[in-house]
Amino acid sequence: MDIMCNFDEKQRAAIERVAEVCRKKGIKGYIVGGAVRDAFLKVRPRDIDMCFEEDPRKIIEELDPESYVYHDFFGTAAVIFRNGTEIDLIRCRREVYERDGALPEVTPSGLLEDLLRRDFTVNAIAFDVVGREVVDPFKGADDIAAGIIRSVHGNSYREDPTRIFRAMKYSARYGFKIKEAEEIRKCVREGVLATISSERYYNEVYSLCSEGSWEKALRLCGHFGIFSFDLERFSSRSMLGDYSQAEVRLLHLAFSLRDRMVLERLAENSVVTKEIKEALKGFIKDSLAPCLLAARDNYDIYLALKGSSGCDRVMLGFDGRLAYKLANFERMKGVRLGIDGEYVKNAGVEEGRNIGRILGHVLMLKLNLGLEFEKKYFDENLGDILDVIKHKA
Repeated sequence: MDIMCNFDEKQRAAIERVAEVCRKKGIKGYIVGGAVRDAFLKVRPRDIDMCFEEDPRKIIEELDPESYVYHDFFGTAAVIFRNGTEIDLIRCRREVYERDGALPEVTPSGLLEDLLRRDFTVNAIAFDVVGREVVDPFKGADDIAAGIIRSVHGNSYREDPTRIFRAMKYSARYGFKIKEAEEIRKCVREGVLATISSERYYNEVYSLCSEGSWEKALRLCGHFGIFSFDLERFSSRSMLGDYSQAEVRLLHLAFSLRDRMVLERLAENSVVTKEIKEALKGFIKDSLAPCLLAARDNYDIYLALKGSSGCDRVMLGFDGRLAYKLANFERMKGVRLGIDGEYVKNAGVEEGRNIGRILGHVLMLKLNLGLEFEKKYFDENLGDILDVIKHKA
């Protein structure tokens, strides 16, 4: 099978250029992994990886790319060709795990050992761009035809438990059956996911939430015991959630989880964005909802939510009791006063807390009573405003 017809014209040109340099230098070059799998499935590839039994730097300069970034530790280069095509050029490598769940030690290898290190047989297929032939030592093409996700070797899910998440992802994406379902369940019961770092755990969960089939993937996780869901919550939607965004899907998962430890693991790592981290922490502490429930008018709602992020409000959007208050805030959050602290000072008010109190009072009138022409109101009623804030203090 010649997989080249599955690439677009620019991708084929870039691959042919690599093949040309490989022929000239006597280097074997292979397309590997997802691009080969997707060619068998007749799905356009998301990205292209090419593997070599030599250091990619031996061919990069002769390719005359637009740009490239080389990563010495793994012997990989992210190359952008002059026609805009992006291809990762990878040194074939062997991976050895000092312990289950650890990051592997990497050493150069031949193609067979590189394919052996991969997660599933469907991703352990190569295409020789010089010889124009498929290299499939683990019968991945047969598994693609049968619709099966199967690990390349024994101990795979313990060695690298992130493969458990990827099994869910590919099963949901392609409708494939997971061959070692019972092995995965056993691994999950025995706590293998605790052997990977919180950063790697979060990245895999985020990757699931980035899938078009994200709901199916997450439900599979529940089916395999990876997550414990409140199914009623999982079937609900946040009124403020844009579900085309992976971040909103992640927050949806968080809202649905029964397991506080998983919630904390999603929040406590170095790769999660600050906005999501704070939203997850706020949800765990349940700090915003009571304040919003207690809000009596638009100004109270504004005060409760003015420091909140969009992610905070997505989490609050699951609570039907807060719907109208959240909707009011969405209308109010862009409101700006026609006066500022400098304007108040120029009217003769001494610097200090009174300036903030005056601005707060005028904003309260604007939000609650629809006050317009704040400057005119302020100019004509400064004495009354000072009396009000004096008695409030």
